[in-house]
Amino acid sequence: MIQIRFCGFEPNQIQNIVVHYAGLALPIFEILAALGLLFVKNKQRYALLLIAMHIFILIFLSPLGINYISIVWPWNVLMILYLIILFYHNNTIISFRNLVSGSNKIPFAVIAILPLVSFFGLYDNYLSFNLYSGKLTSFRICIDETRIDDDLNEYLSKNKHYCDSKGSISVDDWAMKAMNVALYPEERVYIKIQKYGDKKYPNSEAEFVIYQYPYMKENIKRLE
Repeated sequence: MIQIRFCGFEPNQIQNIVVHYAGLALPIFEILAALGLLFVKNKQRYALLLIAMHIFILIFLSPLGINYISIVWPWNVLMILYLIILFYHNNTIISFRNLVSGSNKIPFAVIAILPLVSFFGLYDNYLSFNLYSGKLTSFRICIDETRIDDDLNEYLSKNKHYCDSKGSISVDDWAMKAMNVALYPEERVYIKIQKYGDKKYPNSEAEFVIYQYPYMKENIKRLE
């Protein structure tokens, strides 16, 4: 999203291994700043770094950037307010024991432990803070343009890379245009959409494709 849609890189440019993995600097930066909020007495500099990060996110997602998923704009404003209210003037060093004691055990398990099992496909991506990680799958409908219903025409994509010569509908883009929220990126959700599509458009002979970044043929899966 940052490299192609915001910075204007070409898809072949981000196949370069250095460019591809440069994005890892962003979560490392965020994690280190968050640790500073917890375990460093002088928290102001870390709070300012994270405030700057949320300002960048707001610009990035706003009409000045890629104009995407406006439902999360208020969330980033709220995070800035939290940083100012809770941390900017707070000089308390939080111990690890405090994080895992008493009533903190449940949120610690949900926030810190359960997301780890997402690496093995055992926990949902959105619940594991993977919204912008690049590891999410995307969902696309491949359909003969002569068989498509009129109500789907506006969602046709010019990008047919995943559909050979057929028409292509990005369900992610469809969700954004229709509801201004992202599609929940789990295969069980895609299967439900496939079943609904087959029922509503029985004569479309559509194919349903799941793919993952980087967008190469070996990362494409077709739902049967």
